[in-house]
Amino acid sequence: MLFCICLASVSANAEVIVNESYDYYRVYAERKGELLDFLNVFSPIQTDGKVFHGNTSHYINWDFQWETQDEQCLITAITVTADITFTLPEIYTFSDEVSAIWNQWYPKLVAHENTHADYAIQTAREIEQSIRDLPSYPDCDQLRAEVHTVAEQRMNRLNQMNKEYDLQTNHGETEGAWLKSYL
Repeated sequence: MLFCICLASVSANAEVIVNESYDYYRVYAERKGELLDFLNVFSPIQTDGKVFHGNTSHYINWDFQWETQDEQCLITAITVTADITFTLPEIYTFSDEVSAIWNQWYPKLVAHENTHADYAIQTAREIEQSIRDLPSYPDCDQLRAEVHTVAEQRMNRLNQMNKEYDLQTNHGETEGAWLKSYL
């Protein structure tokens, strides 16, 4: 019966905290023909020699407390934090033509990046649940190692999900998140 009480304690103290932040880079364009060039010049997002216009990065951290009861090491509290940072362009223009293109394209870019964020938040919740579901262990070092093993497995899966999503959508092109489709 004591073991069940401990599990209830873990459930009551478990939570996933999501922190979102935004880093904007400014783009100035007055003509439709300049917009893509200026985005490419001002974007800080470069991977393998390619320039991207939006990015979502994540940092997921898991923390837990444990105690020993009846010679068993039990988790008593869990906190999982997902820090999500969006890097996106911000337009400065007086051109109606540029604004019209921006207003068609930009929401699709944001939607693509939000899917990456959703994957990270889903993974944070899976990490929290996986830690909560761990049984007790006779050795606390073994419990700690198992917590990190299950969390790292989910982090590896998250990285794979993001890669597959970008491959399937060609980094958002099939979802309308590529500006060149509107020019």
